[in-house]
Amino acid sequence: MKKLFDQAILSCIEKSGKTRKEILDFLENPADDWLPATFRYALAEALEKYLTAKDNTIKAIYIFGSAVSGTKCPTADIGLILWVSRKTESLNSFLKDTDRLLTEHYRKIVGGRAKGIRSFLNLKVVDDGDVESGRNFACLINGLHYKAIKL
Repeated sequence: MKKLFDQAILSCIEKSGKTRKEILDFLENPADDWLPATFRYALAEALEKYLTAKDNTIKAIYIFGSAVSGTKCPTADIGLILWVSRKTESLNSFLKDTDRLLTEHYRKIVGGRAKGIRSFLNLKVVDDGDVESGRNFACLINGLHYKAIKL
């Protein structure tokens, strides 16, 4: 998980010109909307590569919610829709473990107000049937008024 966070922090450093310490300080006490949302988006991009390499049932991953809209709260989560060929208990278990590890690591590096965060990932798993019918969170994949963004 550390590697995923390091990739996201590096992306923020490259885009902002700030140091690693400055990035971490801004994540704990955001002074603007840009950095926390940029960090969450960059982490989602790294997470997309990680998850698709680990599970071949994942067809696509989409991001939605506060990482797209720019919420600056350090306890805001990362909303992801995982479009899979089939839903399995092993994938659900893997995703729960991934969320737990990411949440623990986020608490360690950010500290402060983020210590109260219960879950850093808001994961929604949809399959072909969900996407075809527009059920559940699959409606955001082809949404008319609000669309999730494909990573």
